[in-house]
Amino acid sequence: MQDSLDDSIWPESHLTQLVSAMAKALHVAPCASRRAPQGSAIAAIAKAAGLHTCSTELWGARAESIVRNSAPALLHIEGRGWLAILDAEFSDATLLRSDLSRATMPVSRLTFALVSRRDGPYHGEIESTLAACAHSSQESQQAIGKLLRERLRCTSVAAIWPLQPIRRSSLRTRLAAAPIWRHTARNQP
Repeated sequence: MQDSLDDSIWPESHLTQLVSAMAKALHVAPCASRRAPQGSAIAAIAKAAGLHTCSTELWGARAESIVRNSAPALLHIEGRGWLAILDAEFSDATLLRSDLSRATMPVSRLTFALVSRRDGPYHGEIESTLAACAHSSQESQQAIGKLLRERLRCTSVAAIWPLQPIRRSSLRTRLAAAPIWRHTARNQP
C-alpha cells in the first residue's frame, strides 16, 4: 500500500506542473491571459490553468467521505508532497502520477495512510485493545483504521483542494448579470 502511495506523490516543487497536468486530464483549457509565477499560491496557479480551488481541511473521522466528495482534487500531505486525485467513486480513487500514468487505490487505504500519520499517542493503546480481542489480521487492520478515525475525529490530517473548471461565459451574459446593468434595465421606460 505505501509503495503505491509513494509512487503517486508529486514533490512540493512541482506544484505548477501538477496543476497543469490536472487541467489537461480534466480537459480544461488554460487561461491564455494568465501565467502563474513559480512559487505562487495554489489558487493563483489553478486560476492560470483554468481551474478554481480553495482549501478544505480533511478531518480524521470524515476523511473517506471528504475525499470521495472532493474529487477531482489535490491532496497536500505535509512534508511529503501532493496527491492528484482524478476520481473517487465508490471504493476506489484514481490518482495521477508524476509520469502522467494513472493508479487506482482503495479510498479506505488512502485515508488510512493519511490518518495513520497522526496516530502517535493512540496506536499502542488501540493495538493492545485489539490484541485482547484476538481478531484476524485483516479484521484488526480494519478495526485499527476505524478506531484511529474515531480518535482523530477532531484532528485535521491533511488539506485537500477540490478543483473545478472556471466557468467562462460570454461577455453578454456577464454584462447582463452585472448589478449596474440590471439596475439600469429596470429603470428604463
